[in-house]
Amino acid sequence: MYALQEGNFWDVLGNRRLQQARGDLGASSAFLAKANTTGHRFHTALFFNHRWNVVGEGAERNKYHHVLGWATARLDNHPAEWNFRNLHLSPISPAHRTLEVEPLQTLAAPGAASPCSSPTPAPSASDTPNRTGARCRRPGAAPTSSAATTASGS
Repeated sequence: MYALQEGNFWDVLGNRRLQQARGDLGASSAFLAKANTTGHRFHTALFFNHRWNVVGEGAERNKYHHVLGWATARLDNHPAEWNFRNLHLSPISPAHRTLEVEPLQTLAAPGAASPCSSPTPAPSASDTPNRTGARCRRPGAAPTSSAATTASGS
């Protein structure tokens, strides 16, 4: 699975650049999330190989500087679904980037596994704080409390 950003003009000539990238990456499917039309064409793209069965895809243009592309897929026809988000954040404003990532905290379905949790009473060196004060484990780091393995919800 690949997630690429700034697919400039990938939507012209029948998505020619998107399809060329799909072939170059050896992907079996590709989805182009077209950016909003405020003077730029910096699209995002999601590519999946033959092991992934994409069951849904789409884009949210109104809340983001460019676009948030998303896909839901199953790996090797396993019934569990993976939800992917490809977001190109505003390159200009840190305040705008903060607003853009805010909805990402509620996109996971209740009960979905997440490395992020509610605030922990005693942070460790393996944790890094996110913007809301919740703790997110670094990949491979052990959780600091049982709360670190619970699902984030709503």
